[in-house]
Amino acid sequence: MGAEPPIDESALDWRTGGDEARARGVLGLFRDEILDDAFRLADEMDLASRLRLAHKVKGAALAIGADRVAGLAEFSEERGEAFRAALTDLQEAIDARLASA
Repeated sequence: MGAEPPIDESALDWRTGGDEARARGVLGLFRDEILDDAFRLADEMDLASRLRLAHKVKGAALAIGADRVAGLAEFSEERGEAFRAALTDLQEAIDARLASA
């Protein structure tokens, strides 16, 4: 895992009003709706498609406090390996959080 945690818990708490059920819902939505696109962004695509998808991933990542992923999404073409590693860390963190009940 990188130096920064995959999810800024204080940012997520602030965005969800400290409601654990809401946080889990937002994380589940991110996992189900955004992660596949984010991995596609890290792995392939032409520049125009990459820029459109980077915008989507960045906005969604900021909404859950995944600042490292958001910061790297915009530069995924130049930083593909770091972006993919950040996504893997985030996926593992989301899965762990959702598995704990």
